[in-house]
Amino acid sequence: MTRPGLRLPAPAPSHRWYRWSLHAAVLLAALGAMLYGLRDRLDGDEQAGTPPARVAAPSPAPSPVTALATTPSPTPTPDPTPSPSSSPEPSATPAPEASPSPRATPPPQPVPVGGPTFVVNTLPVGCHLEPDVDAPIVAQRPPGSVQAMDQAIRLADGAWHRELDRGCWTRTDPGPVRVFAGLPEAEEFAASLRPPPPPPPPSLPPRPPPPLPPTPRPAPPPTPRPAPPPPPPAVIARAIDTASLRTAPSADAFIAAYVPPGATVTVVGCAGGCSWLLVATQSGTLWSARHFWSVSGDLSTIGR
Repeated sequence: MTRPGLRLPAPAPSHRWYRWSLHAAVLLAALGAMLYGLRDRLDGDEQAGTPPARVAAPSPAPSPVTALATTPSPTPTPDPTPSPSSSPEPSATPAPEASPSPRATPPPQPVPVGGPTFVVNTLPVGCHLEPDVDAPIVAQRPPGSVQAMDQAIRLADGAWHRELDRGCWTRTDPGPVRVFAGLPEAEEFAASLRPPPPPPPPSLPPRPPPPLPPTPRPAPPPTPRPAPPPPPPAVIARAIDTASLRTAPSADAFIAAYVPPGATVTVVGCAGGCSWLLVATQSGTLWSARHFWSVSGDLSTIGR
């Protein structure tokens, strides 16, 4: 500690190194005090939220003797009290003017073609219901098909043409098609894409003419057939006594009817050496014993 107003004796001239050492010590002490105060001020400004104050530039250092005589011993520097800083009032920002919204671009519309337009596809293509690859296919065109177009439209996926007949759309750009302005050129190009017609079947040799019908010959007159011989005269039998008529040529057969004496019948057959006669009566054809009848006629002409 040095008292104010006390002067230190000057060093001897022979001891210059001591004088320079004293100068360096004083400069270091002053610089340390200045840095310590600057650090305290920066800490206080950060806590108060105000920007740090500018540090004044250091004044020229006094001479070593004067500084040593007048410099008090270093004491702790009190923390500076932060002064309330006046924050600038926010100025009213003018609201930006509303810019006019851009108008929506209208979708493209089909336009008529400028002249006769014919499309020929080099590969199979589909003709769509709408100008969209996902639209249903109305017709499938094989290679070499010629389509007459009446409208066109250009969309994001390419150019489309509408067929005149079916009203369906075919994508022409990009696509395996070629566009012509005349029908003859389109037909000529399409003919080169179509498969050649199949060869005609091998010709068969001409058929020989059918043979002439034979000349009709007059049919010979039919040979007259001889007239059949007249049937033999009927064999007639007359009952001598009451004759029994049986169902079979046997005495044990059932008697179906009786014929009174004097009645006549026609004999149509016989059996047992003509001991039994087969006679036709009103009761039917029945058998009767030969001894009941008187026969007129040839029994050999009847069936046995």
